[in-house]
Amino acid sequence: MYIQKFQNDVDSQTKKAILFLHGFPAESSISPVDPKIEKNIDIAENFAQTFKLDTYLLHYKGLGKSEGIFSFTGSIEDSLKYCESLTEKGYEQIYLFGHSWGGLVALNLAHKLTTNIAGLALFSPFNLIGSRPEIESLFDLVVLEVPYLFEKKTKAEYIDELIDIGLFFSPRKFANEILSDIPIYIYQAINDNEVPEQTTLDLVNLLHQNCFYKEIKTDHSLKENRDKVVNLILNDLISKKFV
Repeated sequence: MYIQKFQNDVDSQTKKAILFLHGFPAESSISPVDPKIEKNIDIAENFAQTFKLDTYLLHYKGLGKSEGIFSFTGSIEDSLKYCESLTEKGYEQIYLFGHSWGGLVALNLAHKLTTNIAGLALFSPFNLIGSRPEIESLFDLVVLEVPYLFEKKTKAEYIDELIDIGLFFSPRKFANEILSDIPIYIYQAINDNEVPEQTTLDLVNLLHQNCFYKEIKTDHSLKENRDKVVNLILNDLISKKFV
């Protein structure tokens, strides 16, 4: 996997780190993402500067600058392994920022790695796997927008994978098992067509009471009012002593 690190210039011996987990597919051949914001690189850099912590931005295999073939289950398993490697490097507290699909990945990491995850900041976290017909309709669009994903893997294989995600990795199945001493801050885009507000509210109701929810006027991809939204999220996390 491709990993980009934003070095903390204040204290290289800090035992805290932030790991950014992006969405899927996070780019489109029809409407390419500005490289200045691809994979939320600008937000990761802002977090590193604001919280003065080493910050890591991970690209799932087959997406962005990572080689290989994308896998939904692989994105979770690889992120889990990388997060474990951060603890082996000496980081004792790891904060996760997950956007869309990255939110689902982050919740899985918080469930599995209870001793080292210190907090979650999620933006419109993907948390509900639809029925097979709904998933098939979704991938009809994905085939048009990101055709390169299907050069080495079929649509049917991706659909079967998402069905498995619903069975084994759905946050709704383990939400009440995430430890209450791991604070969770959820920011939801208003009028989000990909992760509707009610879907996220249903997840919030399953999580512990140390979970905070705020709706923000922007779109799912964080393109609308981006700078303003990023500053709002940062200021909110600072006020709540996220780190």
